[in-house]
Amino acid sequence: MSADLSTRPPERLIAVLLLATLALPLAALFGVTEVGGFRMFTRFIEYRVLLFTQADGEPPRRLPAERLMPHLGRDARRILGFAYDFIPGEAAATLVDGGLPDLARLGCKLDPNAARSVAIFERRLPSGQPLPRRAHEMACAR
Repeated sequence: MSADLSTRPPERLIAVLLLATLALPLAALFGVTEVGGFRMFTRFIEYRVLLFTQADGEPPRRLPAERLMPHLGRDARRILGFAYDFIPGEAAATLVDGGLPDLARLGCKLDPNAARSVAIFERRLPSGQPLPRRAHEMACAR
């Protein structure tokens, strides 16, 4: 059975496919996101993620990555699992920033004695120059 190539493809379908192809690069061009844009391949940064819990009257303790891994999905393991020391990845770093509240919540879940949990996201240029750091702190329900 052969396809009939003499008919014109639907114009709406072509328009939708063209818009879908251009959506991420255009969004990157206008600063909505860096994912899909050329800059995602040209601006190299390194990032790391720190997760601390603290019980009342005790110093903060850093939760080891091994404790997080069983609770993370496949993609999150790839992005966060090795990020306990600085690793390269601009696109991955843009994804981590939005997940800090979830990571802090996971810290509370993994440490039942914790009064608070702090997820910290640090970035730097390959030269070592630090970029603005972000953190999310939350009180743990007991």
